[in-house]
Amino acid sequence: MATAAAERIPHHLDHTEDGAVQAHLTVFGEVLYALPAHAPVRLQAELHRAANAFEHAAHTRARADHQHARALRGALKAMRYQPADHTGLAMFLDAAILVVLAVQRHSALHHHDRQVATARQTLTHLQAAYAQIAPTSLAALARHHPSDNTVNQYVRALHEVLPRQAERILTENAWPALTATLAAAEAAGHNPATVLQQAAQHRPLDDAKSASEVLVWRIQRLGDRHAPGPGARTAQARRLPAQTAQQTDPGLPGAYTPPTSRAGRSR
Repeated sequence: MATAAAERIPHHLDHTEDGAVQAHLTVFGEVLYALPAHAPVRLQAELHRAANAFEHAAHTRARADHQHARALRGALKAMRYQPADHTGLAMFLDAAILVVLAVQRHSALHHHDRQVATARQTLTHLQAAYAQIAPTSLAALARHHPSDNTVNQYVRALHEVLPRQAERILTENAWPALTATLAAAEAAGHNPATVLQQAAQHRPLDDAKSASEVLVWRIQRLGDRHAPGPGARTAQARRLPAQTAQQTDPGLPGAYTPPTSRAGRSR
């Protein structure tokens, strides 16, 4: 729930009025403060520092109307009663880094140099926490690897959907975890090529440190959704070649390298 709500914040930064943006950032800051209670002891200091830095990066001490951030506030309340597992925490951290990158870019566009600097501090701590927890979760996923024939099918789908990114993704350490994630989504009734395309469209990939990791977390969330029926899957399969041909191979956003203060690119 928290990841799904956080993933929408970059869009709000660019397309929503200031009061609603402040509401989302305020509740996001509260979620960051709640994370240490759901994290291994070794991550708690980094996460607490990230929350402190973000408070200054996004002015989260300001009052905000929380009706604009109901989904994220609902997730925050649920977190008090249900501890997150390592995979859920890694997934949220991946989304959180994307949020802070968007905040940093937004601050740079408005020449808020102090907020740019504190957003960069937030990123440093979130990235450090992610780097500690993600490998364990990815390794656990990779242990459920599909058969060689199935992997070959996913390789073909990858080349079809992300032709510019495919060779890079195939050499990344998280590729086995991505094949396992695609297999789980397919077992739930999803078309692997379709969820790959949806993940790529949702998050641009060109500047990601590991495109395969970003795809893993996004497809995990997409796979949790209700799978389309046979008719819908057939229609999706018919649309896929045309949609792929129209794409400019957007790639995936990276949640990893802090952006500069230039307005054009996020990092």
